Amino acid sequence: MKIKKINSKTAKAGIIAALITAAAGLVFVVLTQVNFLGDLVVDQIRKAVNDKLGIELVMPALSGNPVVGFKEKKCPLSVPMKNS
Repeated sequence: MKIKKINSKTAKAGIIAALITAAAGLVFVVLTQVNFLGDLVVDQIRKAVNDKLGIELVMPALSGNPVVGFKEKKCPLSVPMKNS
């Protein structure tokens, strides 16, 4: 059985590939733990509901992010009262 010697270029390429993979994994882990863009999603939902249904949607900010999704426990609807 022959043992092939690893040259320095192959070793460097392997180390660089491992570092890039580790950095990408770290970024993914961080992104899954951070809450961001929830306010933008709420604003877009409110606008769409108001445009299509003519009602005001009252809801608190969402938690989560685009990677893992957004969550909200309660979402009450209210209709604006008309003053006579």
